[in-house]
Amino acid sequence: MKWRPGLVSLRLVSFLSGQTSCPTRQHSSKTNMKAATFQPYDASEIRTWSIVSVSFLGFHLLYQLLRKSQGAFPFSPPLRLSHRDKVDWTGRVVSTINAVGQVVGALLAMQESRAYSDEDCVFGYGFYPATFASVFMGYLIYDTTFCLYYYKLLKDWPSLVHHVIYLVVSGYVLYHAFFKFAFVWLMMGEMSTPCVNLRWFLAVLDMKSTQLYAWNGNLMAVLFFVFRVVVFGVGLVHLFGLRELWMAEDVPYGLRIVFGLLVGAYGLNLYWFNLVLKGVLKLRGKKQ
Repeated sequence: MKWRPGLVSLRLVSFLSGQTSCPTRQHSSKTNMKAATFQPYDASEIRTWSIVSVSFLGFHLLYQLLRKSQGAFPFSPPLRLSHRDKVDWTGRVVSTINAVGQVVGALLAMQESRAYSDEDCVFGYGFYPATFASVFMGYLIYDTTFCLYYYKLLKDWPSLVHHVIYLVVSGYVLYHAFFKFAFVWLMMGEMSTPCVNLRWFLAVLDMKSTQLYAWNGNLMAVLFFVFRVVVFGVGLVHLFGLRELWMAEDVPYGLRIVFGLLVGAYGLNLYWFNLVLKGVLKLRGKKQ
């Protein structure tokens, strides 16, 4: 069957149309299904943890460079901001850079996933998912330390909950080479992050009354709803449809926990979307 573009992938579109399996290849027999189950790989073969370490150090150094640049770089925090806003500004710049990189990784992983079977969606190594997930894990470690270090200043507990969930999920699936197709729809959620951060940048620059602020807010709400609510939700349902693979007796029980954590992450997305929607509606109410 030829590949056709879909919302995130043909698999998600196919699920919506009633197909619960990946469209490229069906199970030929129960034997083939068993043969494709749990086969852990040696993470050191692709230097996964080296990528994680380099990513963590890279994001940390980038933060320090921007934070101490005193306005010398285009994305450095404006000197007139308070200490709290300077810290938050710099963290959001790093967050935006990571988000753009992860969306690129998701698109490359989507291309790589064109020939995936049901088993391939759940088990096995994928170059782009493994590489960019390793970068993402390094970012999570950096940003978790950032949130903890500045917790009294920022009090960003939702980000801490989010990061703990994804650190556990990322570490487990990277080590065992699980759920590589899920990387596509999970990281496409980062599409909304630049808009979320731009909204905050404009707010602290006293630009809430501009057209850019209003347009960006509307785009943020749309992207957040499409990718973090709809696509994420459909991805979860699709993954649940493949449960006969990842809930098999010879597959580690940890995958059930991973799925539960992803459901929890979806609940966090719904909480954030509620805040996004309230903010947009509040702005429209003021204009009217």
